[in-house]
Amino acid sequence: MRKVLYILALLSCVSALANKSYAQSNVTIERIHDLDKVDGFMTGIHPQGIFMEVNATDLGLITDQGDVDYRAQTQFARRGDTWTSFPADLEDFGFGFSGTSDLGTVCYFSDTLVVMSLMDFKVMWDEGTVVTARMMRSSVDNLMPVFVPPAGFRAIHPSISPDGSQIVFASDMPGGLGGFDLYYVNRLGGGNWSDPISLGPVINTSGNEVFPSWNGSRLCFSSDTHAGLGGFDLYYSDRSSQWKEMERFEEPINSLGDDFLLLWLSDEVALFNSDREGEDAVYRLAPVPTQAPMNKLTALLECAGTPVQGAKVRIQNSLGETVINGTTGEEGKFPIDKLELNQKYRAVFEDVAPEVLRASYLYIIDAVGNRIMVFTPGGDGSFYFELLPFEDGEGLQAVENIDESTLLNVAVEGQVYENEPGDIGKGEPIYIMDENGELMALAYTTDKGKFRFDELSPDASYTFKLDEESSALNMIIYDKGQEIVIPVTDDEAVYERVQEGEQIQLKNENGDEIVIRQDDLFVIQNIYYELNSAELNVVAKYQLDQLAEIMIKNPEIRIELGSHTDCRGEDDYNLELSERRAASALAHMKTKGIAIARMTAKGYGETVLLNGCDDGVECSEDEHALNRRTEIRIIIR
Repeated sequence: MRKVLYILALLSCVSALANKSYAQSNVTIERIHDLDKVDGFMTGIHPQGIFMEVNATDLGLITDQGDVDYRAQTQFARRGDTWTSFPADLEDFGFGFSGTSDLGTVCYFSDTLVVMSLMDFKVMWDEGTVVTARMMRSSVDNLMPVFVPPAGFRAIHPSISPDGSQIVFASDMPGGLGGFDLYYVNRLGGGNWSDPISLGPVINTSGNEVFPSWNGSRLCFSSDTHAGLGGFDLYYSDRSSQWKEMERFEEPINSLGDDFLLLWLSDEVALFNSDREGEDAVYRLAPVPTQAPMNKLTALLECAGTPVQGAKVRIQNSLGETVINGTTGEEGKFPIDKLELNQKYRAVFEDVAPEVLRASYLYIIDAVGNRIMVFTPGGDGSFYFELLPFEDGEGLQAVENIDESTLLNVAVEGQVYENEPGDIGKGEPIYIMDENGELMALAYTTDKGKFRFDELSPDASYTFKLDEESSALNMIIYDKGQEIVIPVTDDEAVYERVQEGEQIQLKNENGDEIVIRQDDLFVIQNIYYELNSAELNVVAKYQLDQLAEIMIKNPEIRIELGSHTDCRGEDDYNLELSERRAASALAHMKTKGIAIARMTAKGYGETVLLNGCDDGVECSEDEHALNRRTEIRIIIR
């Protein structure tokens, strides 16, 4: 086996490890085959990859033979999407002198503090000196001594605690129990460190204790003397006021071969070296994945009530590994079946305007379409989330669709084209921006470049913005039978919805100023009735409560409540039913303090259908339900 003790070590000081014992039933061990292509050993971890020692002389795992002619070099393996993917060739990593230098032991703490054990360099101290240094892009500098061992002895494998207050290292200096023992030094301030203190007989033996690495308050190390499975085995000891009795990691972490140098990536995920398969290799240790929910989950990216289409999505786990690469479909959805429960993730979206992401929500949807979780973007535009477990086999409670629109909304329909209507296809985003440049609404073109915004806050004019890549030069707005052609200039078009002199200014239920025109007709969303019923549901009452608030804020207005039915049933019956429904809505408004003199209720029966679901036309229940509605017409006194 080709190993050299003093070249193999590094601490991953990333996060704390929960106190738990590892058994064969709850961990997986995976060989990292990408690293088999180099003849070397893992010697340390950096956020973007790992250090490798290559071209080492064939020595035993531990040697203090001063006459051995040792030559090696440190190189860097840059990781791919995951910590098991290292697709590129190794990069030289110098010592500030040449690109083929041997860094020896490196413990990465931050760019301004790394800890090493100098090897065959005659810089200021003899080899085997523990030093701190500053990490450069491809080298290190500003070396400062931590501990210089007596002449003829070595201090190796330094590992700095996660808080930077303590360094543990191995040394064969006089006064130990035999072989290499573990010692620690404490930070004193001003770049100084205390004298070394032995970890004592709880951990040290007459053999060799080496390769220390921290994970929270737990210290991991390798020993060839404690009763293990064979060769070097991995152990740990928890620190409180003093070091506790050491424990051996169970199988399959330890094997009949040599297992050493646990470098922790997170609470429960680590890399380590082993020759368990007859040759040296790097392995990954991780918990057995949490079982995914019984119901298949999907995710939905939605902006202002509109699914965001064609967005590239990359989901990373807590290690920064990319676990999902995908694209949102026409419904804004993408699969997340590869994700695990109780794990933290970051979703990064590309090919989406920043203003769209700021106004978006990320929903988690179960197999039957319920929205069971919702997340908002962070300051960087990414979504940070965690999938919660299902309790007792039952799904999570559905969440309400986040709808920030108000009660009084208008719809705007249009079409974009380059030379003539129909020459632009579907899927092009169209944005409506407010006067501050913030996104108000989003829509996508359908066939022939047509688009529709269903729930816009009423305003005198709207500024449309297109993507820079769009070829659209013109826009048509369809307004109550009229076709208004608007030129597109610098990817923008302005639609004057309300002409000067026609403006009616009101306050909505939130107190915001809106602009309507006299002929505007507002459909109260979700005030739908069961078949043959005039009873208001809970959502309908909530919407009418919003209407009452609008009337309180605008005492100069009156309203007409118009009720409509679907086509099923006799005409006379439907007319009578619609009148009862209108009266039911009016009665609820009265309970909110709105005077009867300010309201008119009128039933239209099936005379004004919103779709083609007329007598003799086969339609779904949802299509019929759209016609069972209540509309508002605002009248200025």
